[in-house]
Amino acid sequence: MAVLPDELVQSKPAITRQTSFGVTVRVHAISHAVAIRVLDIAIDSFELLASIMEIPLPLNKVDFILVPDYDGGMENWGHVLLSENLATYGDDAHLTYVIAHELAHHWIGNKATVDSWRWICLQEDLTDYVSYKVAAAVLGHDSRWERFMLSKYVAIQLTEDFFAPEHSLVMPDNTTQSLITSHCYLKGVVLLESMETVVGEDYMLSAIRNLVATRTSFDMSSFLLYFKDIPVDQNISLAQVYEYWFITGGFPAVKLSNSPLSFELQQLNPSPWPLRLSTKQGLPPFLFAQSLTTSPKNTEVLLNLNFTSFYRVNYDPTTWISIFSQMDEHPEQFSAVGRAQLVTDFCYFYAHDKVDRGTAIKEIVVDVVYKNAEYFELCDWHLFWCHSTVPATLTQLLKRVALGVTRLFDNDAAFGCRTGQAARSLNSICNSVFGANCI
Repeated sequence: MAVLPDELVQSKPAITRQTSFGVTVRVHAISHAVAIRVLDIAIDSFELLASIMEIPLPLNKVDFILVPDYDGGMENWGHVLLSENLATYGDDAHLTYVIAHELAHHWIGNKATVDSWRWICLQEDLTDYVSYKVAAAVLGHDSRWERFMLSKYVAIQLTEDFFAPEHSLVMPDNTTQSLITSHCYLKGVVLLESMETVVGEDYMLSAIRNLVATRTSFDMSSFLLYFKDIPVDQNISLAQVYEYWFITGGFPAVKLSNSPLSFELQQLNPSPWPLRLSTKQGLPPFLFAQSLTTSPKNTEVLLNLNFTSFYRVNYDPTTWISIFSQMDEHPEQFSAVGRAQLVTDFCYFYAHDKVDRGTAIKEIVVDVVYKNAEYFELCDWHLFWCHSTVPATLTQLLKRVALGVTRLFDNDAAFGCRTGQAARSLNSICNSVFGANCI
């Protein structure tokens, strides 16, 4: 049962359509055009979800109720509350993602639910893992989806640097919605996608299906059972790797140096992480040690490009210069996330005085970005560390405005390089702390 606002009760009847598997989807909205927009996305998403999950739901209808002065979405069994503003003005990708996420919760979260708030991020991240696949397919993996993934990448950087640094994904028993929002939905999805690079998409989805089909409640141990017999190194399983990622806070980082004498990877954190090495240069699939040294590579090695795993990469000066020279000449050869990641990583290490000849390279980086601004949406966030020496007070300020900042990425007006709403908000933050614009 849902209690509707008077405007909806007095408005036109709900727009209705039925899925191929017999569930009626109804959208309650004041605007007919907005209702049709939501209904089209909901039907496409529901059909894909049903084909992915392969588990019938004891459900004959789902109502979408568009609510003013409300952010995002919230599902209950058989109905979804959805932001009227997002449905009206949000970009296609963010709206599709939210609808897919709330529908996916009918399987992950309703049919099978975590047995403790401690594992709520596991539930939300599994839901996101599935809903990402649905939303990407609905959008045809086009530029709208690439822009969405860019916004998620930026949100992860903001969270890890300012909003919730050093956090793990284990929630306290007395967790709050603000804690869930600032910890779940972000790096946890990247961690699951990293697992997929080991076992493949089919295995990941089959594990999730089996979890939902065979349990009404689950926890971390339940999920890890599907990965305990998959080795990734001698005496180390994929289950152990994922558990470490989940319970350990911090943002791992690697220094990559390729000289005529040797090739070296050096973990920059005091305690080494198990890092997935996504490259075709003959490296092991995981790095467990603090460092790895091999013979020099004849070609340039870019590690973790497109942020397929959760860590930063710092390169030697020659490689940094080569990267941004290539990016200047052919920015289209890098994805939106790949361009953002390389700029963000460089600026982060530059601001922390970890790049040799950093000042000179910084001028190259800034010039490349602004000269090719159409390829660098949300560029102001990628360049933040190149423009700012951050005082301690900024961390506190950003924590207070965290939700407001991340919501800026759900509409087209946010994305312009130096001109978007996100850029204006960044300058507002910088003025509060520094007394001057950052950009």
